[in-house]
Amino acid sequence: SRLRVADVMKLTLKNTLLLGLTLGLYWPFAYIAMTRLRLQAVRVHTRYPLDMLQAEVLVSTQETAGDAAGELLGADLGL
Repeated sequence: SRLRVADVMKLTLKNTLLLGLTLGLYWPFAYIAMTRLRLQAVRVHTRYPLDMLQAEVLVSTQETAGDAAGELLGADLGL
């Protein structure tokens, strides 16, 4: 994570001011802004390219969905 203290302090000050001006109605937007700041600071380092990892997850999900659909419909092809 590369979250800087200065960025957090600026956003906290902004959110506090807007919460006070709107009597608390700004709360959902403040929460989303803080979450976005935290997520943008995260970096992921892997040994494999993310495209390859995503493809593996999609393949395993599709196989599982196919098995579940076959059980749900009661179809058994004997393959």
